[in-house]
Amino acid sequence: MYTLNSEVGVLQDQPKLGFDSSVVVLSWNDYAGSSLAPSGVETLVLNKSDLLTGVSAPDATFGPDTTRFGVVPAISLTSTSTAYNNSCCMNTSGSCLTRTSAIGVVALSGVPPSTVVWNETDPGILATAAPPPADQPGSPASLATTDDRFRAVTYSGSTLYVSGNDACIPAGDSVLRPCARLIEVALGTSSTVSVDQDLSYNGGALYFPAVVPDGSGNVFIAATFSSSTTDPQAIGIALTAGATSFSGVAFQPGSGTYSYPGCASTECQWGDYSGAALGPSNPQDVWLAGEYAPSSGSNWGTAIGEMTLAPPAVTGLSPSTGPTSGGPAQSPRRPSSSTSPAAPTPHSTRPGCSTPDRTARPWDPTTAST
Repeated sequence: MYTLNSEVGVLQDQPKLGFDSSVVVLSWNDYAGSSLAPSGVETLVLNKSDLLTGVSAPDATFGPDTTRFGVVPAISLTSTSTAYNNSCCMNTSGSCLTRTSAIGVVALSGVPPSTVVWNETDPGILATAAPPPADQPGSPASLATTDDRFRAVTYSGSTLYVSGNDACIPAGDSVLRPCARLIEVALGTSSTVSVDQDLSYNGGALYFPAVVPDGSGNVFIAATFSSSTTDPQAIGIALTAGATSFSGVAFQPGSGTYSYPGCASTECQWGDYSGAALGPSNPQDVWLAGEYAPSSGSNWGTAIGEMTLAPPAVTGLSPSTGPTSGGPAQSPRRPSSSTSPAAPTPHSTRPGCSTPDRTARPWDPTTAST
């Protein structure tokens, strides 16, 4: 066990972990003083081999940096000697709520105890917006979705996959709703935004997304979904590589509304996380983790599910031989599946910093939206 950092009078909030072939990276937000005012972001780079062998691990530290907020280290699925971070606030001081319309792509080169260098590019993206509270049955606008910071970053095949909260007006809707933002950044001699769009549901809220690609470039997202008719549930969304439509399924339906004493007249704080990871034994399978309401009251649950777009493979048959006729007639049946919300809307109206009636933008995973 390693104690990496501890400061008197400083709350180190929401640490994020990423890694590549050589280093492990952690980043967190600092809050200081009796008022717990934001006091910057710290990023710590550790020698991975030292951690695996259990010896003292030298580190390189960046910050506290008051010009950034919510830096998220990338989890690398592709072997690389460069670690990547992402932040949604790069060119101005303050928090994500300043709406800086750029994504900070940080390449960390070097392995402690040698010098680690912070190299950054800031390609432009569409402005994000803090999402409104999410609806529940009988409790409109009752779940806090916090802000529009990035939540998860995965690196695979020279592409960064980034997800976070956003606000948008789904196609066919007229109400601003919580939406999942998906950004893909192609890395090379420069950083190029290749995908920049929201995933949304007409009449429903999608929040706290985590993203991971499979071995074929299909994108999977874990998130929470709720609406005025649907209890908070953990859902998985699949975006086939090159396609313009989505599919979704609730891998754990909700069974009640979430509330606790003191939040009846205001927003109830929902958990701020989901998770998505590539299967360790099959690169076509992903594991998703999300939050749901197991019953009405003050508890939320965490569910884990496996998802794939690969067809099933027959690896054995027993018995291997038999008669060619006879026996009772059977009708093939598909396995039952859990209840799922309607398919995600393929396009939405996205609000800008001050223009909530922005023209609808169709989802196109092959075209950059910068």
